[in-house]
Amino acid sequence: MLTRILSLTVLCSLSVSACTKRDAASDSLMEGLLLASAGAGAFCGLSSDGIAMAGEVLLDVTSSSPSLIEELKARDSSLAIISSGSGLLRVQTERSSEWFKGIRGVRSAQRNFVYHMQATPDDALYADLSWPALIAAPAVWDQRSDCSSVVIAVIDSGIGLGHSEFAGRLWTNSGEIPDNGIDDDGNGFADDVHGWDFIEDDATPDDRYGHGTHVAGLIGAAGNNGDGVTGICWNARIMVLKVFDAAGLTTTDRVVRALDYAVENGASVINLSLGGTGGANGDLTYGALERARSSDVLVIAAAGNEGRDNDIEPFFPASYDLDNIIAVASSSSADGISSFSNYGAVSVDMAAPGESVLSTFPFLNGKTDFEAFDSIQDWRHVSASWRVEEVDAVDKRLCGLSDPSGAGSRYTANSDSMAFRQYDPEGEGPVRVSFLAKIDTEPLHDRFEVLWGTGSSAPQNLLTYATGPRFQTVGWIQYSFLIEESGPIQLGFRLKSNSSVEAEGVTVSALSLSRQNDVSAYKRMSGTSMATPLVAGAAALLRSADPSCPYLDIKNALLAGGRPAPAFAGKSGTGRILDLPGAAANGGTCLFP
Repeated sequence: MLTRILSLTVLCSLSVSACTKRDAASDSLMEGLLLASAGAGAFCGLSSDGIAMAGEVLLDVTSSSPSLIEELKARDSSLAIISSGSGLLRVQTERSSEWFKGIRGVRSAQRNFVYHMQATPDDALYADLSWPALIAAPAVWDQRSDCSSVVIAVIDSGIGLGHSEFAGRLWTNSGEIPDNGIDDDGNGFADDVHGWDFIEDDATPDDRYGHGTHVAGLIGAAGNNGDGVTGICWNARIMVLKVFDAAGLTTTDRVVRALDYAVENGASVINLSLGGTGGANGDLTYGALERARSSDVLVIAAAGNEGRDNDIEPFFPASYDLDNIIAVASSSSADGISSFSNYGAVSVDMAAPGESVLSTFPFLNGKTDFEAFDSIQDWRHVSASWRVEEVDAVDKRLCGLSDPSGAGSRYTANSDSMAFRQYDPEGEGPVRVSFLAKIDTEPLHDRFEVLWGTGSSAPQNLLTYATGPRFQTVGWIQYSFLIEESGPIQLGFRLKSNSSVEAEGVTVSALSLSRQNDVSAYKRMSGTSMATPLVAGAAALLRSADPSCPYLDIKNALLAGGRPAPAFAGKSGTGRILDLPGAAANGGTCLFP
């Protein structure tokens, strides 16, 4: 049922009101855009230069001192400081980034770009894929399989820290005493034993999404232990840096902080299975990657999953013009270009297997409950502005409008309405909530909120909020949250507006809930997110054989040693697919296995 609902809603036209039927001709025209952007997530608007957080500017400052903050607020009293750290100041403002340039203490200013994961879930309908054979890994494993002499940073959604495949295979900060609440090594992060969580700003980068665990398993899941799967590195030291939130999104400020942490704490290979269209050479992420280059760090980045040419529309960070980056496309089991994979004769370097890849996963979901949206009477609501609209026999949606009159209807000013109901999915463990939403609100002032709670009253715990004209620019947004509650929950959707501009409101569709059980699980996924860690693992394996080998020699060995693939001729810089023996044979003066 869910697959059917998704196929109907994701292709919905952007030109119609949030709660009206679709136009078939518009569906056809908009299909490519919506499939590329449906997972873009909350808080951001889409423009010609990429997705960024609405109403936010990221400042690179000499110091986030009170005097600078006071000067900024003196210039604009409506400006608000969201966060600061690592030389970055994140502010909420209606000003453009250009407005901040020239202010003393501000080195640069830019929009806070959004990155998303580059993976797609897989299932048993996909043919089995054996990536070790495709990259000829066993021929090298006979000589070397231990990468523990180097540190590999995985900047992602975290790792399932309790997964059996990672026991003894995580980087350990020897300068830190665990759980004493003190920054023993003076690096600015207390108790950062295995890495850092840049979402919660703590030392427990556990994975509640799954993407990072899957990526890390391809690099360093335990090998030759008679259990589960293996990574390219049978033994590894993986630094865990969590930057993705519960909706599967991250932003420039988090990625920059994670990159700097990785470099400053000894990583020599960094995996970035993420990206977005926002960015430019010389921006803040570029600067962090350039600092990595100066420290002899090799960065492996996903080329993206939009099936387009990155030479025409760059995809960052893979498209930055830095020679310490390897941009990786996805290849099929037949050495073809995966249908979802981005490519580029100049901007993409090589490919690696990325379809139906089996790897580690931190949890299993129990039985899934699907919300049918049969009647608004199933929902408790604080005003009459919420309703259910039936698009067709299987597609119904919950709509938040103060005037539910149909096409072109808009919510009214000074409204505050909520629809909520109780759920108690079968099984044990926390509740995984997923849904699609279309959002159109006045930027900064009006907002859509997702809330949860327990008991019988309206929920008050905020999961996330969104503001801005998402309906016109992005279309359906995929949300996914984990609620740490083992009993029944109240789930609510709220629409709030001020006294000025009104817009079209919000629509919720494809709502599902299930219990999430933490286990040492495995899952098949596809994407350039899966191809990227195979190259990162290969880079770590080569570098572990000769840690003094410069990053550029490692990169050249991987590119020159790839297996030629006609499908990639003119589609990547090398036209080659990762081949581990070929890379090992192209080390030049470096001593590879």
